[in-house]
Amino acid sequence: MQVIEFESVKRFKKAQEKSGIQEYSFKDEYELCAFVASEIQASKTKYSKIAEKADIWPATVSNIANGITQAPRMGTILKLLRALGFEVFVRG
Repeated sequence: MQVIEFESVKRFKKAQEKSGIQEYSFKDEYELCAFVASEIQASKTKYSKIAEKADIWPATVSNIANGITQAPRMGTILKLLRALGFEVFVRG
């Protein structure tokens, strides 16, 4: 398989590296949810504080962080990522 990379893509990647932007790729929503759960746990922030920032229930944060909820709604995931300090861009 041959991959062709356009010049504009190369410039974009260089700009990403320069600005410190980290890009993540997930194969499905379960992998994304596991990432969010690990970020919640790694943040060492109280679930109630994360919930307040995300405008969701603390029990929801706890359930996602502990793997009880494995496929939350995408809106919930996006709120949590923003509350954890991530800027989210979705590419198709």
